[in-house]
Formats: sequence, structure tokens, C-alpha cells
Amino acid sequence: MKRLLVFGLIILICLPSAFARKKRPKSGDIDKNVYTDAEYDFKLTLLENWEPELQKPDKKIRLVLQQKDHEIPGELMAYPGLAKVPTLEFYIVEEPMLPGALVDSIASNSYKSDNKKEILSILLQLEENLFFDGLNRENKSSLEIDGKKAARWDGGSHFTKKLGMDETIPRTYGVGMIAVKNGKYTLFCLLDCEKAFYNDLMKEVLTMVESLKWPELK
Repeated sequence: MKRLLVFGLIILICLPSAFARKKRPKSGDIDKNVYTDAEYDFKLTLLENWEPELQKPDKKIRLVLQQKDHEIPGELMAYPGLAKVPTLEFYIVEEPMLPGALVDSIASNSYKSDNKKEILSILLQLEENLFFDGLNRENKSSLEIDGKKAARWDGGSHFTKKLGMDETIPRTYGVGMIAVKNGKYTLFCLLDCEKAFYNDLMKEVLTMVESLKWPELK
């Protein structure tokens, strides 16, 4: 009887650790701040002041980063919880168009696609009485990243906050997009942040995106 009791206790002790060793599949892994995608084999060197979150392996979204200890706009110092946390998302999409056309299509008010709907979902997680008014472009440029055609789009997302009756206030956030094409796939990056800090944040985003190492695809 004692032997059975001891054996049962051993099983109870070992079971949790056995289940803990079974890790759920992820979109990739991170080693020494280098993200390697498990499906598409691209690598990015991440900055230490951005907190990474791996995604599910079968999703278009591959990696999400949020900046640690982010700045708060002066007008929100009394309400820091209302400040937007700088967020950077990486997607892999299958699109025939070139990077410049792709970033324009994502920003277009009239263009519709499943890729656009998923990519803009971060912008459209709206609070009550907040309405999306669209994106506007402030700058667009062609790039070459890891020897591949790329495009950068800088602008803002615009919203209207209804306060009651006919009173409203506008809200604008910074939005940046970078697309890098490799064969039939495009790595698409979306930055969403407080407008006041956009330029400094975009420099950090470029540092990470320009570290891209991605074997040529057909």
C-alpha cells in the first residue's frame, strides 16, 4: 500500500512538469534579440526597449512589439492610461502588387481586401463613441532592404470622438507602414503610436526593419 501511495505521489509531482515542457507552436523564436520566423525563414534584430510577443504559427501576423516605458504626451500626463502604447506589427501577406502600390492600397478609403482588413484591425479597435475617419499620407518613399524592393509610408489615422449631443473632438495618431517584397510574399510592418513621438519611433522601426535577412524566394 505504501508503495502504491509513493508511486501515486511521484506521478502527481511529475505530471505538471511534463505538461509544462509541451510548448505550444509559435510563429518563430527569439534568441539574443534576433527573431527567426519558423515558416518564412526571415530574421530581424529587435531593439531591447521593445517587448516582443510571438504569434500563432498559421497566422498572417507573425510578431507584435510594444515599446517599453513609452513616453506620454503632455496633455495626457494627468491621464497616462489614455496614451497609446507604441505598437509595431509584422505580417506576411501574399499580394501580387509591388510594395509602393500595396501601402497605398492599405491606406485607400475605397480599396477592400482581406489583407487590408486584418492589417488595419489594430487601428479599428475603437472605444465607445469613437469613429474612424481614415488615413492620410504625409510622405511616401521607395527603399531597398536586404537587396529587395520596399516602400515606406508615413501619415496619420484620424478619428472623431463624440462627447454627446452635437459636440465632437478630433483625434489623430501616427501611422507608419513599410512593405518588403520577396517573391510572392511581402513582409508588411505597421506602426501605430502617439503622433508627437512618431519620428523618433519610426527611426527605431527602420533600424529593426533594415536588419532584415530573408533568403530569396521564387
